[in-house]
Amino acid sequence: MSTVETPARKTPDSKTPARPRKPRFTDENGRRYRVWELVLRYVLLLAVLALTVGPFVWQLSTSLKGPTEDIFSSPPKFLPGDPTLHNYERVADTIPVWDYAFNSLKVAAANVVTNCVGSALAGYALARLRYR
Repeated sequence: MSTVETPARKTPDSKTPARPRKPRFTDENGRRYRVWELVLRYVLLLAVLALTVGPFVWQLSTSLKGPTEDIFSSPPKFLPGDPTLHNYERVADTIPVWDYAFNSLKVAAANVVTNCVGSALAGYALARLRYR
């Protein structure tokens, strides 16, 4: 196995090596992005992320608060002072959550099996079809 060595770029002063180029940010058409466009894009993406994930995180934080903490306090506290899973225990004792989860699992499994069988039948029919 041989290796091909490429000589370094020639510079006016051959004693100093050439500096590597800065990486370019380009789109699919080769147009260079401006830095402020990238910053604006990522700021907007972070805002959409906060709007999407924020309510879920707030609900999770509220569910971990104990009975002594006020969920309607002003200003609101994001992190619970004494996190507890007691709320989840009460819900599991009051509502048959595990039965509901098992029923959902059965329905999802039935959907997967039905889709696989239907897709296999459709694939076989398309494979046997003669195109003219």
